[in-house]
Amino acid sequence: MLACVVEPRPQHTSTSAPLVGPTAASSDDAVVAIVSRRTACGDDSTGLVCTGTLIAPRVVVTAAHCLGGAPPTAFDVVVGPSIAGPRLHVVGGAVHPEYLRDEHPYDIAAFILERDAAVTPRPMREAPLDASLTSEKVRLVGFGVLSGDDMGGGERREGWASVENVDAYELRIVPGPALTCRGDSGGPIFLPTPEGDLLIGVTTWGDPPCASFGMAVRVDRQRAFIKAMVDGAALGPDTRPPFAARPDGCAATCRDDADCPRDTTCVETGKTDVRRCARGGVPPGRYGAACRAGEDCPGGACVTIDEGCFCYAACSEMSAPVPPKPVAIRVGGGGCALARGSALGAHVLWVALALTMLRAHRRGRA
Repeated sequence: MLACVVEPRPQHTSTSAPLVGPTAASSDDAVVAIVSRRTACGDDSTGLVCTGTLIAPRVVVTAAHCLGGAPPTAFDVVVGPSIAGPRLHVVGGAVHPEYLRDEHPYDIAAFILERDAAVTPRPMREAPLDASLTSEKVRLVGFGVLSGDDMGGGERREGWASVENVDAYELRIVPGPALTCRGDSGGPIFLPTPEGDLLIGVTTWGDPPCASFGMAVRVDRQRAFIKAMVDGAALGPDTRPPFAARPDGCAATCRDDADCPRDTTCVETGKTDVRRCARGGVPPGRYGAACRAGEDCPGGACVTIDEGCFCYAACSEMSAPVPPKPVAIRVGGGGCALARGSALGAHVLWVALALTMLRAHRRGRA
């Protein structure tokens, strides 16, 4: 198991804000669970990372801190009332270009799915929000835990809260009686209207006990970013060549995703100015012979891709990543998010976590 090292923060404490005081939300199919993509062959884990909302047939919005420095393709989306439901691979997406890990106004990201989800997307409110929203009842939905000291989560729940304040980029939500908590990060704040619920916010953080307040990014202030992602997803199928496990993933570099095969992302490595293609939650590396388990791959790991299971070894610059400066881990979004540090530091941490999980699975630990 991997644990998060909690570092007290002098300002806000980022926590995905159970729904505390909720009821089951079995019919909110557009509210989805964000989970890590399974990478080790035979892995059947179902751990929750965050919550998200389907806003277009192939587009899910969530919180940027949920990615923790990993590429979007390191995640799957689960459609259904629990995290045991069917998965869709994330094949693209981005965090907001102005997002900073210790600040929240741009804590939003969008995922592009491998195909249309078989559920109806939720509409967003187009009109700008203002102070007239203060004291309005809003509906919260998420897969998070049921209290500040709970370690569970994984069932979709809903609850009601009230808007306490509308500032330039965020909404402050107070219990009414429900409130968001860990695992609900990225989930929706819905405003009831005669035409139906409208998405007005994306859950980001709140007080650690999940008792006093929660915060959410205003989606009306992020319309340009969201529209760009929706337009990109509507361009049609990915025309890049398919990924094949045989080519040496350590032999070539990339400048951006266009240089990489389908369902891969151009990511930073532990070496300055070197970027390579990574598939899913697996850092750049070399794929070898077919395998059934880690013991079939001396010195490496047995990873799963759509074509089957193959032996894998990380590129040399990925095998022992060292952040360029100390990077602390803080609890947030039902998973781990990073405190202050460079973007490279965030990516290096993802590499370290991914490689640790693969090695642990090879030794037979969950």
